[in-house]
Formats: sequence, C-alpha cells, structure tokens
Amino acid sequence: MDVELPKYAIFGIEKQGSKIDDESPAGSKRSDANMRRSSRELARVFIELWGQIEDAISVAFPTDEEAQEAIEVWKDEDFRVNAVYGMTRPRRADRRKQAKGKKERGGTSMVVPPGEIPEDTEVLLVVSPGAAELRQVEKISRSRGLETMIILLNARLDDKVSEGQLTADELEYFRSTFTPIFNLKFLFEGKGKDSKFNDCVLFRTYPDDWQVAKYRPIGPAKVVHRSASELSRREAEAIAEREGVGKGLLSIF
Repeated sequence: MDVELPKYAIFGIEKQGSKIDDESPAGSKRSDANMRRSSRELARVFIELWGQIEDAISVAFPTDEEAQEAIEVWKDEDFRVNAVYGMTRPRRADRRKQAKGKKERGGTSMVVPPGEIPEDTEVLLVVSPGAAELRQVEKISRSRGLETMIILLNARLDDKVSEGQLTADELEYFRSTFTPIFNLKFLFEGKGKDSKFNDCVLFRTYPDDWQVAKYRPIGPAKVVHRSASELSRREAEAIAEREGVGKGLLSIF
C-alpha cells in the first residue's frame, strides 16, 4: 500500500508542542520538525487501525534519530508495537545501547541490518522514506513477497523521480507493486499564497479514479479531470493550467 498526504497534514493526535506551522521556510528546523510530526501522526493512525495486531507491527523511520523521537513521543501511550527503528544504521555506540531493548509502551528500539526487518513483523510501516530507504524497501519486498504487508507512508515517489533521486525504472517497480489507497497532493507548491492555482489538488481514494480538482469556498471540490491511471504532479499541474482552474469568481462555480 502507498499513502501520501500533504507535508504538513495534522491529525491532532500529539498533544505536546505547538501546532503545525507551514509558514516556516523549507529546510528550517521548525519546518523539518513539522514534517516529522505530520508523518509520525500518520503512522500512529495506522497503528490504531491495525490495533488488534499491534504487536506484529514494526515502524521504520529513515533515521535512528527519528525513531528515538517517536519512541519518546509514544512512551506514555497505551499501545505497544513490535519494533520502532531507523533504517539508517546508527553509530556503533548507539547500537550497543540498543542491542538489549526492553518492550515498553510505544515500541521497542532495536537495530535492524539494512534490507532486513525485525522478527515477528506482519505489517511494516515505512515512514517518510528517502531514496536509500526505498531501495531497502524494494529489497525487502522482493525477498518477503506476500509474507509481510508493507505500507509506505509519505514516500512521495513522484517528487523523488522529478528531483532525480529515483530512476524511472525504480518508480515503475513501486507503482506496479504498491497500490495507492489514499493520495492527496497540493499542486503548484512554492508558488506563494497569491498564486491563482491555490487550492488545486490531485487526489485519489482506492478504488476510485485519480482526480484533479480545486477546492471551493462553497460546496464540494470542482473536479476538472479524472484518470484511471496514476498522474504525476507535473501532469496534474498541466491539466489544471489547461482547464483554466484558477482564482476568481468563475472558479467557484
């Protein structure tokens, strides 16, 4: 499965800290913390959804630092997953500290060799993976087959291809192997608040079509295009421009 939400989507699950602030400059410490929290909360949603088998769920973050952050946030919660770990191998000193993990609320920290997963994992949640982590996921997927359900959370595959982090062949593997069950992307990101394409989105809920739409102040979103096959961000933006989806009085009808 593949699930993608906007970078600063907030569920209000984590009570500590301030609310998500999407005004912080990209790459700033606050912006990065916002995105980590957003993806961490999405992982928490899936833990709750699969609560009956929570002890068979493992949660993989890109780095050990992010995994430790999740364990700290979740330590007082009333659930316990199989494992929480970083896909990037930690330093040797950190590995020694983690080698004998004790199961506590939230999850057990452990060291997992690259390309492998913890024992007793039936569901693997892969949170915000980078290109290197996605290549590990491909190795795991090919070796485990249908033994383990792998769910990508905010992998942002299309963006990684456009940025040159993944090849077209790698994208094709993930598209043919992982089914997008919920996908919501804001289009024309970085255009600024005054962009005429504000509130244009590409979204899909399984098993419906992919849709390019614009949210309106009154009534449901205005859908301007539907596609049975997956659309990239660039394709969706080209469709929005072609259909004249923009600001102004006519755009709300």
